[in-house]
Amino acid sequence: MISILVTTKNESLNLADCLDCVSFCDDIVVLDSYSEDGTPDIASVCGARVYQRRFDDYASNLNYALTAIPYRHRFVFVLDADERVSPQLADNLVRASQESGDIAAFRVKRRDFFHGRVLRRVQTTPLYVRLLRPEKVHFTRLVHQQAVVDGPLADVDGWLDHYPFSKGLAQWLDRHRVYAEFEAQQCLLEMRARPDMQSMTTDMHVALFAKDFNRRRQAQKRIFSRLPCRWLIRFAYFMFARAGFLDGWPGISYIILMSWYEYRISIIRRRLRSSSS
Repeated sequence: MISILVTTKNESLNLADCLDCVSFCDDIVVLDSYSEDGTPDIASVCGARVYQRRFDDYASNLNYALTAIPYRHRFVFVLDADERVSPQLADNLVRASQESGDIAAFRVKRRDFFHGRVLRRVQTTPLYVRLLRPEKVHFTRLVHQQAVVDGPLADVDGWLDHYPFSKGLAQWLDRHRVYAEFEAQQCLLEMRARPDMQSMTTDMHVALFAKDFNRRRQAQKRIFSRLPCRWLIRFAYFMFARAGFLDGWPGISYIILMSWYEYRISIIRRRLRSSSS
């Protein structure tokens, strides 16, 4: 069996369905960031153990949950309130935890839905480290956190379904305004930590040739953070190189929204650089 961890902030619209999809588990933990919409009450009614912590950033929140909260089982599955575990994935998660051997963590495949349609061509990556041994994994980055795994990594079949617009477009925009602030701060932190061209060359080599997917992904994000006109590059890449237009209007709309998000990051990053100079 596995334990479940869900981090929440005002997720009353999503949480009951989220917890229902993992009802096969006998240990469900909700780490709530002092929601104001009754989220902790819903979690308690659904049988979850509820803890609360003031939110600071996404990696720190998850790292606290993995180190400060006790779990009944060896493996913990990390889940967002707007995600749903498919029946096939549920069976395979339990099986993977039982047959894990020395595996430290497992990746799962996630697919995004928009206007009832699966977005097949506009995801940056479908793979996420989610089933893990808490003592073997920690997370980095202020937002869009990345897992650092101390040990072997494997994959689990089955889909994790993601509904990023489950609370409407306005809420998605508000959430990504917050993400943009964190992402701009993260970009500046990484540039200050790795300012020289030698670091850029190293990142290019890792991004292209590293065998470990997570190392490649981290290097790719560092490279992308240094590029000018990020929003235009993202738009062109997903619209044309990845043929995102084949996902129809949901795909095209999503590309435009994510390009807006990148443009907002650029504006905030310029503001932060100006204020610190």
